[in-house]
Amino acid sequence: MSIGIGDPVVFPSVIGLEFKDAEKVAYAAGVVIADFDPDAPPIGATVWPHPYIVTAQEPGPGVAGRAWDSLRIRVERLTI
Repeated sequence: MSIGIGDPVVFPSVIGLEFKDAEKVAYAAGVVIADFDPDAPPIGATVWPHPYIVTAQEPGPGVAGRAWDSLRIRVERLTI
């Protein structure tokens, strides 16, 4: 079953996940990852090719929303 635009969804928790994993979790829940700053470039372009971890999200985990709404995140580059 696919998730249609406007269907009810619940925002997942992505804090503590690497960006790539957070994207997968968000997509599976029916929401899209976006930067907290609406004027920033697409976050996928910002974090590539380095590993980044999600440090904050809005709305929070468990909040009800609509399919394909934005899950705004902050990330921090991992130092290896």
